[in-house]
Amino acid sequence: MTRPYLKGLLLVLVASLLLSACSRIGLAYRNLDWLVPWRLNDYLNLNSEQQAWLKPRIQSHLTWHCSRELPLTLDWLQRTQDLLAQP
Repeated sequence: MTRPYLKGLLLVLVASLLLSACSRIGLAYRNLDWLVPWRLNDYLNLNSEQQAWLKPRIQSHLTWHCSRELPLTLDWLQRTQDLLAQP
């Protein structure tokens, strides 16, 4: 195998890994409303009353996070990208 071929193969492999990581993060984030209680129940063994109490609070927190924290994170990522693009 030639060296340019290996570089191209490595580039495709890295790009594939990055794209799959992004889709996994998005999938997990969109399903946090049931992932969080499910994982908490593994540690805490919540009863139905506790689960009912927790569910609206998780939903409220996720709504807050989407409206407040995600825009701040996107802004930070944009500023970081702009700084890295400077010579």
